[in-house]
Amino acid sequence: MLNTFPICNRGLLHAWTGWICRLTFVLMALFAATSTGRAQFTNFFAGTNYVEFLQPTYSVREDGLMVTIAVRAYSDPVALADTNNLVFFPFYGAVDYSTSDGSARAGVDYYATSGKLNFFFGNWGGGFGTNLTEVLSSFDVFIKNDAFTNGNRTVVLSLNNLDELSFGPNQRAILTITDDELLPKGSSAGILQFNYASYEVTGLEGVVEADISPMGARITVTRTSGSDGRIMVDYSTVAIPGGAVVGQNYGATAGTLVFDDFQTSASFIVPIPRQKSDFTYFTTNIVNGRFPFQVKLSNPRADSREDAALIRPSLGGRSVATVTVNRLEGGFGIIRSHWVFTENQGVRTPVRNADYVGPLWEQGFATIVVKRSGPIDQGVSCHYWTNVKDSLGDEANNIFPTDASNEYATPFSDYYPPATGAWATTLGGDPQNKLEWAAFDDSDRVIRIPIINDDLVEFPEGILVRLYILEDDAFPDGARMGPSRSAHLSIAMDTIDGSRINNGHLEIGEQSAGSVDRTFNQQNRPDTVPPNNSQPGANNTVFAVVAQPDGRSIIGGDFSSYNATPRGHVARVLLNGNLDTTFNPGTGANGSVSALALYPPNSAFAGRVLVAGGFDSFNGTLRRGIARLMPDGSLDPSFNPGLGANDAVHAVAITETDTIYIGGNFTTVNGTNRNSFARLGRDGLLDTTFQMGAGFDGPVYAIGLVSGDARPVVGGDYTSYNGTGRNGVARLNADGSLDATFNPGTGVNGAVYSVARWGTATYIGGSFTQVNAVDRSSIAKLEQDGSIATAFYPGTGFDNTVYSIVMQPDGKPLIGGIFRSYNSTRRVGMARLFPDGMLDTSFMDTAYNHFAGIPNALSPNNPLSQENFVRSMAYWNTNYSATLTNVIDIAGSAAKIVTPVVNNYNFEYVYVGGRFKSMGGGYTLDDVRNQSNFARVIGGATAGPGNIGFTATQYYADEDAMLKYITVTRSNGNLASAGAAVVTETRPSGPGAAAASDDFSTVTITPTWVSLWDVARMKSEALTGPSNTDGDKANDLLIPIQEDILQEGDESLNMRFFLPKADLVLGGVPIPVGAALGIERASLTIIDNDFNFGTLAFSSSDYTVNEDGKYAVLTV
Repeated sequence: MLNTFPICNRGLLHAWTGWICRLTFVLMALFAATSTGRAQFTNFFAGTNYVEFLQPTYSVREDGLMVTIAVRAYSDPVALADTNNLVFFPFYGAVDYSTSDGSARAGVDYYATSGKLNFFFGNWGGGFGTNLTEVLSSFDVFIKNDAFTNGNRTVVLSLNNLDELSFGPNQRAILTITDDELLPKGSSAGILQFNYASYEVTGLEGVVEADISPMGARITVTRTSGSDGRIMVDYSTVAIPGGAVVGQNYGATAGTLVFDDFQTSASFIVPIPRQKSDFTYFTTNIVNGRFPFQVKLSNPRADSREDAALIRPSLGGRSVATVTVNRLEGGFGIIRSHWVFTENQGVRTPVRNADYVGPLWEQGFATIVVKRSGPIDQGVSCHYWTNVKDSLGDEANNIFPTDASNEYATPFSDYYPPATGAWATTLGGDPQNKLEWAAFDDSDRVIRIPIINDDLVEFPEGILVRLYILEDDAFPDGARMGPSRSAHLSIAMDTIDGSRINNGHLEIGEQSAGSVDRTFNQQNRPDTVPPNNSQPGANNTVFAVVAQPDGRSIIGGDFSSYNATPRGHVARVLLNGNLDTTFNPGTGANGSVSALALYPPNSAFAGRVLVAGGFDSFNGTLRRGIARLMPDGSLDPSFNPGLGANDAVHAVAITETDTIYIGGNFTTVNGTNRNSFARLGRDGLLDTTFQMGAGFDGPVYAIGLVSGDARPVVGGDYTSYNGTGRNGVARLNADGSLDATFNPGTGVNGAVYSVARWGTATYIGGSFTQVNAVDRSSIAKLEQDGSIATAFYPGTGFDNTVYSIVMQPDGKPLIGGIFRSYNSTRRVGMARLFPDGMLDTSFMDTAYNHFAGIPNALSPNNPLSQENFVRSMAYWNTNYSATLTNVIDIAGSAAKIVTPVVNNYNFEYVYVGGRFKSMGGGYTLDDVRNQSNFARVIGGATAGPGNIGFTATQYYADEDAMLKYITVTRSNGNLASAGAAVVTETRPSGPGAAAASDDFSTVTITPTWVSLWDVARMKSEALTGPSNTDGDKANDLLIPIQEDILQEGDESLNMRFFLPKADLVLGGVPIPVGAALGIERASLTIIDNDFNFGTLAFSSSDYTVNEDGKYAVLTV
């Protein structure tokens, strides 16, 4: 049999520069095994390629905000009639798209859009369930909603200006905007389907080896087009007549998958029995040793606790998939189709690479087993490669379907491919990438692939391992390579709990920033106290948290026990999360503890802690509202506030001189009138030199101090201080008088629950929507004089209350509360911001930690959904150095021993208290750990999608410019393809307002920073930085300027980004990535070029001159 290979005459798109390089007569030395296992080559023209809309009609609800329009490019099906097990060289095509009015009007019913779509083509056969001869791309059309019943309207969608393609039948399509006033509210519960249409395993998929892969066929179900609510779907195996046999080739399986709110994938395992035929040679071969069966989805439904009228999941087009079981018959093959190894598996050796900047990494080995069967009376041999070996190198053909949630592994960064130099012998690899069997030898062979342990947070990384027969291989007649000649190897992140020393190297359990620390107060562990605790933590709400310099934490709240040990509202916790029994408060407080303050190391009271709240006694001794504890938890008798506060104390702060500010609901302190605020001396008695007059007329919830400034900023739910109007926030002088130099104007229109100082700035958080009549939802930053810091722009802010603000040493605020989003990006209970108000996507992003924060299984609006929140946080970091010995330096072509080498590490953590039962994070991307009301979260930064917005808040254009190029940018991250919609908007009519059509043309586009790789490659990195200035990219924002002859002065229009989104699919699974907005609003001022040049005229209508005057003077 002669296998054919296509020779492509198409161009390649250089995705990150936008230029096209034409390639002709590119011959690919790719491999496809024949029935004898050998490869032959011939040329095959790729044929005609078409482009069209995926469907002739589309629809969207008027309140749907946007609709994604799919466009497909596909190859000539006649030319592709015989493409089994072929590799297609990728080639390029492009087409322009545009919208035009049908019955809908641009700017009224929808935003007009146009641009270019680029396509790559390619195909990998061999049975992982993907056909890349059809490539999909898309663009978005944004919809304008109104409150009128005005019927359905249509938009015409068009494709034009082909490049290397031909039009298919659907060159035009119709988009119908459905009037939502006539329809019931829709559901965003999602569409359920398999991640691939086909799966392949071997008859030995259930054999236990050194890896951690499941014992059977793992089948993944995805949830797209929405993820609201808790839903279920049934699954089952279905026999195919003449195919796989139940009980022999696979185990009958049925069950129900449960998707919690926001969950986008779930898996089940089909058992694959160990089959005798995989150890015995058979002269007959049914269906070439391939035995198929099906898996099926059915009965999608809402959880019984959800509203079934609102939560309505449905099945997608891949609700049935085929699973093929391959036999290892009459030759040899890889015993399993899927392997999973972690970076930290196996014996490791410290290794240094000159190209890697950071701590030294280590490498171990993934071991893939190859089995021989059939006649063994002669010797045989074969070669193996990772991915595809050809003249363009491994990376050029890194196109194959990965396992669920896997991206492609990068050679020399994640693993070493076979036969790559002198390192192989030194590190134990095989420099020949060859497997050999002598006559009568049927023992297994092992492929050893060096895996690099780099301590980076990454997605699981996929490698294709494939067997080949080359000319120098021994392959006698009768021998054959079965269908199991390739396998997928997945490299998972470290499963180490915490850190450990190995040969002087500090190995770190890899978790993304914002994940709950899986090593802290672990569930169901026999070595915890108590052992096998399924729900570790405090048994009620934790309101206050402080971190000691040694990393131990003190918590206060409404709880009566911690880890099943009685503790009266206050406890200290060890670094591992266990209760610190050396801190014994006795019976503790007889009421809730709502605030804690730890004395700093330079204080005379270092190690002691102030406890404040709604209690009357501590360990049986009278202490109303406030007490001081010794380092061992006992009551400090030298601190005695006398009668104390007559009502709850909500806030406490220690000054640099060890005096104390308290705030709360009280009206007296030690019998003296003090409305909601007071200052105490070092001994706890009221400081009568701090004179407040009438004080505050409402409760105080927060006190902010900063080094070098003795003036407290006080937040609460009040409207005046000592008779002077101050709504929610005020600053006091050291003598108790109101600081008039700090004037927040009309203040906040709600309550302030948290105050954090940083330099001359003050952050406030709470339950408000405005500060000094400026929109600020739950978060704001104030200047030294109390005015709003306009450089801090939170956009729409948080969608609910902020309870806690903690400043990191780098000036970034950590935010805790009861919210679920920040400025249109998901953040559940916790977030971190940049000093300018942009969301920091390197913390709490959902890509590596799908349930980041404090998740709830049910939909957000479900009345049965528990209202979880974060009430208090404490930041803690520590440094560690480790010395490595016997390090192998692989810089260059030689390998040598280098010793010693020192690695330095900085660990950052956030202690979190509140009301919750679990937090996102653990060993997998969608793991959740049981933690009751107190947890520790990984700090630092992990690669995130970043922020999308303008580069400035003000742009200018001359009226005769015709087009104004607006530079937009993506900053602070490049995880996944990401973009956001941007529109031009008119200002309220009046002087200086530019008018649409008369002065400029309205524009709406979705600038998108696409993947660094073409669409066929499963990689997470994408473009970042400013948009290009060549005017040829789809994310260029070009605003047409209309010139006129009117003298109307300079005129301005507004521009706005909204609806940020990211797109990442790995192994057929949608990965939830939370792109965020950057500078989201800007103005464009059109500079008028029309001026009054004056009128020319004689100064008089009549002039007189004497006849002898020689000449007349006429004045103009």
